[in-house]
Amino acid sequence: MTDPRSFAKPLETGWFEDAQVGFLAATPEGRVLRVNPALLAWTGHTEETLAGAMWTDALLTPAGRIMVRTHLAPMLAAGERPNPIFVDLARADGGRMHVLLTAVIHGGPGATHHRMTFMEAVEREAWEKELVDARRLAEDSAEALRELNLDLERKVAGRTELLARANRDLDAFVRTVAHDLRNPLQVLQSLSDVLAFRIGSTLAHEDGQILTRITEVGSSMATVVDALLQLACAKEQPLRKQWVDLSALAGTLAAEYQASEPAHRVTWEIESGLRAWGDPGMVAVILRNLLGNALKYSSRMKEARITFGRDLKGFYVRDNGAGFDPGSAPDLFEPFQRFHDRDEFPGQGIGLATVKRIVDRHGGVLSAESAVGQGAAFRFTLPEPEGAA
Repeated sequence: MTDPRSFAKPLETGWFEDAQVGFLAATPEGRVLRVNPALLAWTGHTEETLAGAMWTDALLTPAGRIMVRTHLAPMLAAGERPNPIFVDLARADGGRMHVLLTAVIHGGPGATHHRMTFMEAVEREAWEKELVDARRLAEDSAEALRELNLDLERKVAGRTELLARANRDLDAFVRTVAHDLRNPLQVLQSLSDVLAFRIGSTLAHEDGQILTRITEVGSSMATVVDALLQLACAKEQPLRKQWVDLSALAGTLAAEYQASEPAHRVTWEIESGLRAWGDPGMVAVILRNLLGNALKYSSRMKEARITFGRDLKGFYVRDNGAGFDPGSAPDLFEPFQRFHDRDEFPGQGIGLATVKRIVDRHGGVLSAESAVGQGAAFRFTLPEPEGAA
């Protein structure tokens, strides 16, 4: 054998001789430099028969040599450490031995060599068992995760159904209360009108004010009832979608508002050719509320300007009126939320909540942009049908 002192220092240490696994040192070309006693005992070869031989030809079966050429030799040639591979050692008596083979590069300048380590087949069996155990653990974990996800989905579905049922019950309650209140309110208003007609002129000033106040409160309550019914219907009424001419609808509403408030000077800017896919009645409620709000909150402007158009973000209604604090925007679409006193701007605080429900049911998005004293812009989208140009 070649003098080991001419090679890397690790080969001179006792562990190479005493190790219970097989060690082999070879030149980069693959010629045997040194073999430890354990590997000689396993294979039945001697140092003399292996000295200078190509270790793959002398110690491996044909299948083993293919494995080395394919998976191990290219990485050693590139200066990299290859992954372990399983091969069969060819014994001198014609038998074979299963081993796990690892290879590393050792040595300094002018003394580089390769060192191969061979571990007995029992190591392979243990390694494979670890793989099987790890795979089984992973499968058990995946199954547990699937069960957890299914349980979570069942709980979410249950909670969703409970929430939907609660919403249905709440809407039914609102409709019932509204219907039950409507008839008494109509009677109250009718009786107030009769009293005002019969004895209004004979009442003292304070008594006349009381009667007038009763009539106003009854009218206000009737308005709230109608708004509640509209809010409930916005969620429950079936959708019958078709193409709606928004420009024409906005023009009709603008003319109607202008006729009802001729003293309010308003410049209406309505973009032509706008249309949307939706339920005509509900889309009309959207525009009636948004344009009505724009008219109301710009009523104190000397020159009010209300614009209805469309940009990349969707349809919008913009005014130059009172505006509101943008920090309050998240609560803007909740029922009965108001940002101005009724004495300043009358209303029930239900219109925008109704618009939100209608837009949601159409699969669209409603948003608002504003600043105090700088007007407001309300944007909404109504998705078009699939395949629409």
